Amino acid sequence: AMQAFIWTPEMAATREAPQLGPSSCGATAVLNVLLALKWQPLPEENEVNKAVSVRLRKPDAPLPEYLLSRSVAGTDHCDLIAGVAKLTDGRVHGRFYPMHPWKELDLYGWIARWINAGAVPVATLNLQRGVPGGQDIPDAWHHQMIYGISKEGVFMTNPVATSSFDVFQQQLCSESVLLVRIADVVARYTDSDDFELLLGQRWAEMNTVLNIRQAICALRNGDYASVPSHIAVPARYRSGITIFVLRGSEANSQLELEEGLEGWPEQ
Repeated sequence: AMQAFIWTPEMAATREAPQLGPSSCGATAVLNVLLALKWQPLPEENEVNKAVSVRLRKPDAPLPEYLLSRSVAGTDHCDLIAGVAKLTDGRVHGRFYPMHPWKELDLYGWIARWINAGAVPVATLNLQRGVPGGQDIPDAWHHQMIYGISKEGVFMTNPVATSSFDVFQQQLCSESVLLVRIADVVARYTDSDDFELLLGQRWAEMNTVLNIRQAICALRNGDYASVPSHIAVPARYRSGITIFVLRGSEANSQLELEEGLEGWPEQ
């Protein structure tokens, strides 16, 4: 049976590092990786936050700068890999496997094999996907250390919870897009906003500025039915799984073997 656990759910509840601060789910995942690998001495929380270089939202900035800060807030897989390397002097090594576009792969067997080999996986998930009808769309993406997998689902930390395969797969295979609540846009909008900052190619492809102007126009005209609940912006994050291994371990040789293989993952 497909089953692999680093911790039991009871152990996870007592051992996991809870969220280290705003936008710090990446730093929290890194600390949980080190806990799972029994790394000693464990770094202090502020050391972890510094090593992973967390980018914060700018809630008081003008709208263009605010949206830019939202599109990169927190961390991406590159930050996690660099942070872990820094905190362990290169003794723990990470490799990212992108899951969008979807790979035809026995994902759950693949995760179980890595855990059984002694590796620690971290999922980068778009929590804005797979939301049950009637529930609010969460406000962010999320990094979560995976401590186990069984036919019941994927067991993760921060928070300690189990995700169904269906929801996990939707969140794991997502375009790099973030939905920003319309209220957060409207609250900051002024007619003199200079959207020069948002002239990048992906912003243009997503029509972000045009969508904002149309939403504001609809609001002013009292055409509330045409006002979207969210505005989509490009996100720095990529959905996928980062595999962390201790250098010199069995899992490390397996990772190095895979690194010699052509193709996936494309960085």
